[in-house]
Amino acid sequence: MVFDDEDSSWWPWLFLLSGIIFYFVKYNKYRNTGARHKHESETKAEMKNVRKVDNFVKKKTRLTNSVMEGANNTKVSGVQIKKGIVNDMVNQIQKLDK
Repeated sequence: MVFDDEDSSWWPWLFLLSGIIFYFVKYNKYRNTGARHKHESETKAEMKNVRKVDNFVKKKTRLTNSVMEGANNTKVSGVQIKKGIVNDMVNQIQKLDK
């Protein structure tokens, strides 16, 4: 018979292992590490002659809206670097070696 008492000790381990494998596959699928934008490494930025200036405009109190009107925190400004920058660097090194 297939399900003897002597051979059934490995069934819990099979189900436990299949659950761990299923979780690992789903976690890696929806983690999406390859689709993330790394602002520090993919965006070119320059800073020249930086000066700190805080001009007080006006004070607003008793506001009801939790979102600030005219906020500029949703836009990233800068020059985007090409995704093939590593290939360009390798090509330049190969040209120098020739």
